[in-house]
Amino acid sequence: MKKALIVGRAGQDGRLLQEHLLQLGYQVAGIGRHEYCSPANEVRPFDIRVREQVSGLLKNLKPDEIYYLAAYHHSSEETIPSEEELWHHSFDVHVYAWLNFLEAARTDSPHSRLFYAASSLIYGAAESDRQNEDTPWRPQTPYGATKASGMLAAATYRQRHGLFAAGGILFNHESELRSEKFISQKIVRAAVAVQAGRQKQLVVGNLNAQVDWGYARDYVDAMQKILQLPKAGDFVIASGKAHSVGDLAETAFSLLGLDWKKHAVEDSAVIKRQLKPMVGDASKLFRQCGWQPCTSFREMIRRMLVAQGGKIHD
Repeated sequence: MKKALIVGRAGQDGRLLQEHLLQLGYQVAGIGRHEYCSPANEVRPFDIRVREQVSGLLKNLKPDEIYYLAAYHHSSEETIPSEEELWHHSFDVHVYAWLNFLEAARTDSPHSRLFYAASSLIYGAAESDRQNEDTPWRPQTPYGATKASGMLAAATYRQRHGLFAAGGILFNHESELRSEKFISQKIVRAAVAVQAGRQKQLVVGNLNAQVDWGYARDYVDAMQKILQLPKAGDFVIASGKAHSVGDLAETAFSLLGLDWKKHAVEDSAVIKRQLKPMVGDASKLFRQCGWQPCTSFREMIRRMLVAQGGKIHD
């Protein structure tokens, strides 16, 4: 029986990954915000920023696989903290704490295979229409820059120490567990509220904004498959298809038997940061392990609606 450690167990991806690994027969331990949960569900305080705690855990647990999903982020429609605060928190979570796991694995659990969850934001102002593993990194946000630093740290440990440290460049992925501060869940919840008569309007920043959206359950499957490969590397995880915010709104409202144009209102003041449209090319991952997303855009939204109590009108 394989033993896995999920760092960031309480988030969308952590919860879905734990469910997926348990179904595959793994023993699963996890680290959430300030606590560690053993495979036997024993909970104790834990801080990923403390090197000695990380080293002691890996020395005792000896996990076969470590999934580093911890992230400090906010949505494009959420108020941004101070620039200095954003940089400090991003480096703490995306780089310094990640280095604790890389170094602890090197010294105390060298057989462990590590996965680092990065982001399409490492590409920033990419010039190409589609991004793959060879696309230059040009991050324009603290989140993207520090995730790029985490990817470089993984590559360095691969090359210098032979550690199996893989990176996943994750494009947008949603599920029933997505936080309400993200635009996908904001639209879904608004559509359900309109159907129930609790709300009349949905206000979004830009209906034409293009996003490569995939289903998070497919993406955690990709993470697990990456750690089964014979050689570690970096991999784009994406749907390869772009949809607009308007597409998402139209699909969500129509699935509930509603006309989205009667309820959706555009207000550019809602947007706190502008992001360049990007579409991922996951062909390398398909070639190496056969992974490709199996849940359609419409089905993803349908599941999110049902989870919020929406009554589907297919």
